[in-house]
Amino acid sequence: MSKSSINPSKVFRVEVDLTKKKPKFTYFNHKGRETDGSADITETDTLVTYTLVNTKGNLRFAAPIIEAKDPLDFVTVISPDQQSVSICDHNQTTQTISIKLVVIKNNDLSKSYISPDPILRSVPN
Repeated sequence: MSKSSINPSKVFRVEVDLTKKKPKFTYFNHKGRETDGSADITETDTLVTYTLVNTKGNLRFAAPIIEAKDPLDFVTVISPDQQSVSICDHNQTTQTISIKLVVIKNNDLSKSYISPDPILRSVPN
């Protein structure tokens, strides 16, 4: 039996509340349960996607901040509507990767809001 050509994926929905003094990022997994947005990556080329929800079109993603041993091992793609950001680790070595999601308001591109960092743990099988 041949290996599937579909890359494994982890999907999170992200709500951002800017009504408080400090922005609040809330993450939900594929089952709709609140989570911290972190994931264990056990296969090369796993795609991790964060999608903004309940923003009423007022927010969009900018490029995330990736802190890792070799940040060049990662490919980041922002969807054309800038409501989703996907991150893929092509060279899976055991490491902990800090991802800081960055959002901006559509009507004020001069200010960005940075998430507490979800953690991606790259743990090869």
